[in-house]
Amino acid sequence: MKSIKNNKYIQFIFLTLFMSFIFFTGIICFIILITHHSTTQSKYTKAIEWQMSTKGVVSINNRVSKTYKKRFIAYRLSQEKIDTVFLGSSTMMSLQPNLLKKENIYNNAKSGNTLRESIAEAKYLIHKYPHIKNIFIGYDWVIGKTFIPYQDLPYEDLFQEKKLSISAKIQDAVSYQRFKITFLNLLNKIFSKETNYICPNGKEIGSDAFFDPLIPNKCTGFRYDGSSTFNHVQPVDKTTYLKYLSGDINQHYKNNVLNSKGILDSQYLNNFKEINAILQARGGQLYIIIPPLIPHIEDIILKDHTAKGYLDMHLNQLYNFSKKHHFTVMNFSKSESYGCNFEDFVDVHHPFNSCWKKIFKSEAIQKSLQGIEQ
Repeated sequence: MKSIKNNKYIQFIFLTLFMSFIFFTGIICFIILITHHSTTQSKYTKAIEWQMSTKGVVSINNRVSKTYKKRFIAYRLSQEKIDTVFLGSSTMMSLQPNLLKKENIYNNAKSGNTLRESIAEAKYLIHKYPHIKNIFIGYDWVIGKTFIPYQDLPYEDLFQEKKLSISAKIQDAVSYQRFKITFLNLLNKIFSKETNYICPNGKEIGSDAFFDPLIPNKCTGFRYDGSSTFNHVQPVDKTTYLKYLSGDINQHYKNNVLNSKGILDSQYLNNFKEINAILQARGGQLYIIIPPLIPHIEDIILKDHTAKGYLDMHLNQLYNFSKKHHFTVMNFSKSESYGCNFEDFVDVHHPFNSCWKKIFKSEAIQKSLQGIEQ
């Protein structure tokens, strides 16, 4: 009798484990399916039409963000005389172009962009659209993007969706962040009747109707001017800031400089010269922007004399070349010089627009940009 009970208990345990395995496998497959399904052309078209008509915020996710911005800027450039474009990585994405007191301007920075990708975009855009007169390119030395050897990249190759392995998709599906995004979007689709809503700032309209956002009903996406709202992240708090100043995280940034030995591939400079020559012939020019870092972090990174020597050599080569060929380099890395504080940042190298706003209020910066303001 006791043996029969034990067998039933063991069967129950195995059945429970098996059903749990089936259940969680089903959840993982479901998350992979809805995360990596192909986005139809009509969704991009409808999102562009909505944003053109409302000037609102299209909620977005990382998987489709590059393709959407590529399509949106192409549409706007075909319809409007946009003459100034920002290019770069996520360190530039929060910058709202209206800080330049211009209307015909678009922030086309994208998450993960390298310097060579920004150059490929710049060359494509200025050759296809002769009304573009000014290009701003982000120069991210702190995260090592300026130390990567140069390579010519075809424009269309920049937007090829990366094919992930099954193991990579599973790893993504079981992550907390992916589970949270999927769960929140599923709840929103079940219980929310509105896909258009007022953004948290009370000033803009947003829509979750076209793509699964990072967080529903929060306007976590791109504005009409191309800038990112950064509504899915929180400002750095004092405790985190103090950890940045004293922790090992600075070693990573320092290593980017040390490992490169400050070498600057001359092909980057030659491309800057080529781009600037075309823009100057149109009455504009090229601007290279070194984005702001969280206050005082640069001084801490460069306490290492070897790292400081390498970076000084690297930047001096850029400065000297820019003076010779008449394009502008603007170094905002010491954000404390412009009144930015730690609450103006997402982390060490991602500023909110509030920091950019303080920078562009500077008289010196305004003076250097007078030529492009209307």
